[in-house]
Amino acid sequence: MREVAWIKAALKDFGDFPKPVQARMADALAIAAIGQKADIAKPLKGLGAGVFEIALPYALMPTGPSMRCSWVTRSG
Repeated sequence: MREVAWIKAALKDFGDFPKPVQARMADALAIAAIGQKADIAKPLKGLGAGVFEIALPYALMPTGPSMRCSWVTRSG
């Protein structure tokens, strides 16, 4: 299992996400750390192989924002 390395500002932003969103995204990142792809992860187009994103709706209001998490996988 590989360690998930964070950019400091990204980890702070992630900590501001609602707890249910953090839990779903953390699960997907844990799956990525063992070399697999979670069902909720999608490749980010145009950025090359190994770049993925999770976009989860989190509606505080009917037009609530999406919370997004993106990451790059690398070998070696």
